[in-house]
Amino acid sequence: MTVERPNLDDFLMKLNADQFLKLDCAGKTPSEILDSASWLIQADESVPLKPKPVKVEGGDIGALLTDPIPLPNGDDPPEGTLPRQYSLWQQTDPVELSKGKVVAGTPELSVCYANNMFCFETEESQAAFMAEPRKYLTEEPSMPENYRLMMLGPKGIGVHTQAEKLSEMYGWKVIDYPKLVRDRLTDIL
Repeated sequence: MTVERPNLDDFLMKLNADQFLKLDCAGKTPSEILDSASWLIQADESVPLKPKPVKVEGGDIGALLTDPIPLPNGDDPPEGTLPRQYSLWQQTDPVELSKGKVVAGTPELSVCYANNMFCFETEESQAAFMAEPRKYLTEEPSMPENYRLMMLGPKGIGVHTQAEKLSEMYGWKVIDYPKLVRDRLTDIL
């Protein structure tokens, strides 16, 4: 047994399924191997080369992720199409977030872009995103300086660590309420 084989197996395990081809070539002619490889790398016609934003009708949160969105020609997507998921913004309106406002979007104003679901507060935000989706996704979202966030959790879960990281990232002031109460009680007593 050589050292290269385990290293190669480890390398292949770290790759995604779409980053390598695995072919069983035993007993096949070169033309059969070529045909097999060509079939594996053929383009998926259900996925456009350049993603386009598509308005999603409906208002049920669960249905946004599970109901099929028809192709531009009206057909249902083929079996094996990747499932949709909420974007990194979850249900926060990315257009308003780019303006420094944290606003929850509504499922009635949803758009599917590159298999990610985006929710918007207003039709104007939805229209702006439909016109230029990449504009709102390539830049890091700007968070307002006076945004208030309350984090709760039992001791040892990492609330203070996460609060400090958010403070470093966005410049928010961290207020440790239990510490304020303890300090105030110490002053009184």
